[in-house]
Formats: sequence, C-alpha cells, structure tokens
Amino acid sequence: LSVFQIFVLTLLETSYQSVGFSESTNDNQLTILHRANVLSWACTLGHNDCVSKANAQFKSWLESSNPDIINPISPNLKSVVYCTAIANGGSTEWDFLWERYGNSTLASTRTLILSALGCSKSTTILNNYLKKSVTNNSGIRKQDASYVFSAVYSNTGINTALDFLIDNSQKIKEFYGGMNAVTNSLTGIASRLTTTEQVAKLEKFIAENPDILESAQTGMNAIESAKSNLNWNNDNYDTIVTWLKNSNPSNMQRITPAFKHQEVFPETSELKACAAVELNTTSALANYATGAGQFGTNIKSQRRGS
Repeated sequence: LSVFQIFVLTLLETSYQSVGFSESTNDNQLTILHRANVLSWACTLGHNDCVSKANAQFKSWLESSNPDIINPISPNLKSVVYCTAIANGGSTEWDFLWERYGNSTLASTRTLILSALGCSKSTTILNNYLKKSVTNNSGIRKQDASYVFSAVYSNTGINTALDFLIDNSQKIKEFYGGMNAVTNSLTGIASRLTTTEQVAKLEKFIAENPDILESAQTGMNAIESAKSNLNWNNDNYDTIVTWLKNSNPSNMQRITPAFKHQEVFPETSELKACAAVELNTTSALANYATGAGQFGTNIKSQRRGS
C-alpha cells in the first residue's frame, strides 16, 4: 500500500466500522449515502474487509441459478461491488458481468455495468473491452462507447486507453464517421496523464497526426493539460509524500513506486495550510503542522460513483 492509501484508510476506519457493509431496515437516506461513499473509497483503496465482502457478494450473484432475475446485491452497493469484483477478479467475473449487460434492458443498469467493466486491472481484458466499443454488433451502442473509454482511463487503465487511442485513431474515426469521439477521448485521457512517458506519447501522436484533430487548439489544450498535471506532480509529489509519512499514524517510511503517479490530480487537488481529505458526503479533516515552518497540505480527492 502507498502512504496515501494508508493515510485515507486510517481516516476511513472509524466510519467503515460505524456504517458496516450490510444495510439495515433502520437506515435513513444519509446513512445509505454515507455507506456507499465510505465503501467506495475503502474498497478502491484496498481495505481488506471491504474487498473481501464485495467479492463474496459478487460470487453469490455469479453462482445464482438465474442471475438476470436474482441479484442479492443491494441496489445502493452495486457500483462498488461490481467494480471491486472486476478489479480483483479475472475473465470469469468480467465475462459474467458482460453477459448481464447484454441481457439487461434497463438503461441505468447497462450504464452502471459499462462503468464497472472498466475497473479491470488486466491489460488484455481492457483492450478487448475497448475493441468492443468500436466494433459493430458488439452489443455496445455508439452513443454509449464514451462510457467505455471513460471507465477505462478513470480507473487503472490510463496507459491502456492512451495506447489504444493512438493505435486505433483511424478505426475510431471511421467507426464514428468523424473525429468527435477521438477528440473527446483525447481530452479526457490528457487530463489524467501524469508521467513524462505518457506526455511524450501524446505529443508525438498529435505532432504526427495534425489532421486527426478537428481543431489544432484541441491538440494544444490536450498537451497543456497533460503538462500541467506532470509539472504539478513533479513540483508537489515529494512534499505531499513527506507530509503524509510524517502525519500518518503508522509513520510509514516507504512508498510503492507503482502508485507515484496515481494519487492526485491538479484539477481536484490544491495546496493550502491544513490537510483535508474530502470523501463527498464523508469528510475527514486532519490539521497538522510539519516541523518545517508549519507547512501542511490540503488534498481534495473526489471520486464519483456510477
């Protein structure tokens, strides 16, 4: 776990124990919303109990004799359970949920499933998913394909989405009969890029394909957004990690390199004089001062459920 994960999970623990994973007939609307937000963050950040219970609920559904009729998962928790199971599962879980998508006639259910299918951590699965979004008769409507790209690059598949867009831009253009889909996907992906390698790929793609974009300004804006992320990350990453280490109850002394470019984004984060991690309706405020000039950080992390 990274120091950011441990820091937020520590702040969440009391709320997690309070709301629990199971619903009660006595729950009011605020409790229901509170639980959904807490569980979403807890499972996403790898809380063992949350992940275990989400996987168990999904497994129960998977083993149901008639899963299109019998679904034991609470409607309020479907988003977090689906995503967690797909993220921690393999082709069996993914194929099962994909089949549920094909059999569903409710627009809200289909949209929810499209989002959850993008939670996979498998490059192979995500590539196949993206291919379906630009393939006729795959089951994904053209107007819904944007959900697929967004679901992939909003989770752990940013590199997969970027590579797919670069390698298949012409196919995407032909499939949609224009470049709006490429432009929109490019803009969304660019806002998530945080490494030098990612930004270099984007710049090279735009430079080599000036005709791909309908507007040169779109390409410039995409590059500017990506560079802004990269510069912000380079300027603030070490400071934030140091602060988290010093403020974290476990005083963790190492960080997993794989998480270096995944925690925060400038459009949802800002530096101030205190530390706050805001979890939508769940807010946890921690005021600390480091030993160097009473400096602190304010990290606002926002995650929207489907």
